[in-house]
Amino acid sequence: MSKFLTAAAFALTAGTATIASAASNYVTTVDEPQFESTYVNLDVVRADSDAIVTIYDYRLGEQGAVLGTAPVQAGANGNVKVNLNDKIKGDVLAVISSGNDVLATERLSVKVR
Repeated sequence: MSKFLTAAAFALTAGTATIASAASNYVTTVDEPQFESTYVNLDVVRADSDAIVTIYDYRLGEQGAVLGTAPVQAGANGNVKVNLNDKIKGDVLAVISSGNDVLATERLSVKVR
């Protein structure tokens, strides 16, 4: 029985570590909604490792074309400005990735004037 409890405790601990790790990667913005512009301001981008923030078109409710990227360092990065290839025309998706791993995603509302 003690082997079963040890295995169950290990599984629970491993599962909790995964959840905690996923929650430590995030994007926040106070400026939401953003306005039509050639850049996106992100107040805080938090990543467990050096990463890239990619902004995608999200007007159709799904990840579309890449609009711009910005590198971030491991830890909390404040006031991240992502320059875009073109003026945004609707909602966008911010994706934090490191290598092939997606660390976090956040949909940002954009007001079109």
